Amino acid sequence: MLKKHFGISDIPERTVSTEKDVSIDTIATDYKVVVTQKTNIRKGPGEDELQLGVMNKDETIKVIRSENNWSCFIQDNGKEGWIHSSVLNKIE
Repeated sequence: MLKKHFGISDIPERTVSTEKDVSIDTIATDYKVVVTQKTNIRKGPGEDELQLGVMNKDETIKVIRSENNWSCFIQDNGKEGWIHSSVLNKIE
């Protein structure tokens, strides 16, 4: 792409492997809605993690990744928050 855009012929082509050894279930940006009356926002993916707040039913989040049945999203304050995936439904 650089060759074509800049007219340079001596830039080697790069290939990017899509196979990665990652420990997370998915890396995505899905919008999801909370389906329980209230659910805890955690600092990390686990019930033993510090509780940062609470989300209410019908609130929506943008999930950026998932790990061990937990969904990570960016809170309004710009920090990551985690919610158990079982309390979320994907918005179609």
